[in-house]
Amino acid sequence: MKIPRAAVLVLSMVVFLSVAGRTAAQDKGNAGISMGYPASIGFVYHVSDRLALRPEISFIRTTSDRDSTFGDISTKGLTFEIGISGLFYVRRWDKVRAYVSPGYSYRHSDVSVDSPDLLDFDTSTFTGHRFSGSFGAQYSLHERFSVFGEAGLQYLTQQIESDLSLAESKMKTFGSRTAIGVIFFF
Repeated sequence: MKIPRAAVLVLSMVVFLSVAGRTAAQDKGNAGISMGYPASIGFVYHVSDRLALRPEISFIRTTSDRDSTFGDISTKGLTFEIGISGLFYVRRWDKVRAYVSPGYSYRHSDVSVDSPDLLDFDTSTFTGHRFSGSFGAQYSLHERFSVFGEAGLQYLTQQIESDLSLAESKMKTFGSRTAIGVIFFF
């Protein structure tokens, strides 16, 4: 059964207006854009005074060219990561808020190599899942601008497929995690 375009358009408008109405009724500063290091761009949405959600996205595009005794080698890569964190606020001191933040992200990387026939392999694919837990603090410099810092632990599982080896490889990493950034609230 095919749904008419007009019905889809009307339904989309109703959903948009109802969400926009609920957002407008909330206090200013409940949603914002976050930018951080390691390089990521996200969106912060305060569900309540004690809970915020922070979906994030990051990507890196790399290229390299080098001369070797076997000829010119060109490498191109693209890494894409998408994730979400929960910010559970546990304490407030004036303009400072402390929180704990569990998180999950999915990472995908493709690397291709153009080389002479002697080094003949074309692509490698890396896919992984990152689980993290952090303690952080957020300082409000203005009602629409905050800075934050986090420290914690992370666990990364990664699967590697490559033309160089016929078998798949799996890698697991456990280590520390830090992040800093800013949030601009609408």
